[in-house]
Amino acid sequence: MVTGLALALLSVALLTLPVVNAQALMWTTVGSPTTNQLNSVYCVSPSDCWAVGKSNTIIQFTGSSWATVTSPSDPSTDFRGVFCVSSSDCWAVGDNENTFAGTTVHWTGSSWGTVTNPATLPINSVFCVSANDCWAVGVAGKIFQWTGSWAIVTTVGNLFLGGVFCVSVSDCWTVGQSGNIFHWTGSSWGSVSSTTSDELASVYCVGASDCWAVGIHGAIIQWTGSSWATVTGPGSFNDGNSVYCVNANDCWAVGTTIIQWTGSSWATVADPASSDLNSVFIDSGWAVGYSGTIIRGFPTTGSVATATGLGTATFSTSAGGFQSLTASAVGSVSPPPPSGLSFPDGLFSFTIVGLTPGQTVTVTITLPTALPSGDFVYYKFQSAAWTQFPSASLDSTRTMVTLTLTADSNGVINDPGGPAITPPVTTATTFAPVHQTPVGGVMLPSVGFTVLLPWVIVLSLLGVLSVEAFTIKRRAKRR
Repeated sequence: MVTGLALALLSVALLTLPVVNAQALMWTTVGSPTTNQLNSVYCVSPSDCWAVGKSNTIIQFTGSSWATVTSPSDPSTDFRGVFCVSSSDCWAVGDNENTFAGTTVHWTGSSWGTVTNPATLPINSVFCVSANDCWAVGVAGKIFQWTGSWAIVTTVGNLFLGGVFCVSVSDCWTVGQSGNIFHWTGSSWGSVSSTTSDELASVYCVGASDCWAVGIHGAIIQWTGSSWATVTGPGSFNDGNSVYCVNANDCWAVGTTIIQWTGSSWATVADPASSDLNSVFIDSGWAVGYSGTIIRGFPTTGSVATATGLGTATFSTSAGGFQSLTASAVGSVSPPPPSGLSFPDGLFSFTIVGLTPGQTVTVTITLPTALPSGDFVYYKFQSAAWTQFPSASLDSTRTMVTLTLTADSNGVINDPGGPAITPPVTTATTFAPVHQTPVGGVMLPSVGFTVLLPWVIVLSLLGVLSVEAFTIKRRAKRR
């Protein structure tokens, strides 16, 4: 059914995802180059992912779209699992649908090549601890190891083994038929008590004391360091085909639907797929399934360091999800912004997908520091021109910017721009012009009438008083 998944840590260059709490994702269907059933997906990086499936199908994502890659195997090959150690070291496993013999192919960076193995029956899952330490499990309880060549290490009964995962070279798990669980301790594989009799398809560990396994009939069990325990999931989760964790509080499982563990319970997440999903790789947000279905989960929140070095700005959207989020300096665009504008946090550019054409969303930007005093405006840089965006507001703390945006005809929002400040306008005192008038060969300054008026009035009063005093004095003499 489904493959084991991989332990990997995604390095996100543009969009930083939280690493402690559960991350909300908005899932949307992505174009697929095949209609064949896809059974497993794995990513080396956000721009280097592989998916494999029935009818000899191998496809690769290189950053913008998925494309078919030539397989060295027989057209009747059914690939069930894929895992990569690096961009030039990947394994895909499965079987020939006609002979049922196990198949192993290896990617060396430029092409896939067939590698011999001792499997006479299907191989279902593969996981590598390192380039020379890989494990694979399959039908009839066979457990294989790669140490430079493939060899059978042990057989754990006549059981179907669905998934394998390793925490370290001495700590690996495999799960399968009738709820059977086996643990590798560095020297041997041993049976571990299970709390379910349902077939388990996939296992994933966050650490040595935190593992999850899922299977048919909605089976969900958790390893807490000493024993496995049953955990209740949503009723809509009938069959679990794959499980993957970002951290202890953020795990995902797919099958008949998509569910997410947020630290205390599992909950159903909106699923755009019209058919069952077989594999999930959350670090890059991919899930694949029947009929070539490929869906991608985009985060509804994200953060990015400002180009001016003030700190980290956090973004959230009321609908859809962020496909990209970048920060750039104002000086990186031409022509420059209108004079008088200050962009304390530089510019941001983000793309939101998963919307319907014309849909309105609210985007909130939380800035690392309060914007300085001055009038707030939000400017966009589009079509090589700067435009003030009217549907933007700033809260009283001057740290939260709210944008109201509308999706284009493709249900996408592309928004390059940034919050800006215009300096407060100050009113300067206006003085009358100063003139110079020659007096006796010397240039003496003379000022405008507005400036001299008070002095004219004072001098006039003094003149009136002087005349009045003189008149009184003459009258006194006549007496």
